[in-house]
Amino acid sequence: MKLVLDAIAIYFSLKLAPIALISDLEVAKGITIPFWKNSYEESGKFILGPGFDFLKNLKGYDKDSINNETIELLEPLLSTGTEWFNENTCGKVSKAIAAICKWLYAVYEYHEKSQIVKPKKIKLALEEANL
Repeated sequence: MKLVLDAIAIYFSLKLAPIALISDLEVAKGITIPFWKNSYEESGKFILGPGFDFLKNLKGYDKDSINNETIELLEPLLSTGTEWFNENTCGKVSKAIAAICKWLYAVYEYHEKSQIVKPKKIKLALEEANL
């Protein structure tokens, strides 16, 4: 599923294709939707190639460095595309793609929850400094 590679490219700030709407993108067998053209040629081949070290990059990903712009770019996939872009649908392609999809959602949710925790950590640090 090339859209999984697009999401990886967004997380790692890799080059994406210019946004172009495709009226009949097949996201699962028999399911087509209007969506953006994938960036497989621009970044997908690089991600899968020897220069990216895919597993090492996923394991060492700095999830605390995600900014709101990254999340905004991912929202069409991870928020509105949940009925066709999810672990089960990706699992029909391969178990590896399903695991990567699960990682994508986990990092996305981590960011959402960290937005609640970060201000509390800052406040705690300030309070401890005043002691």
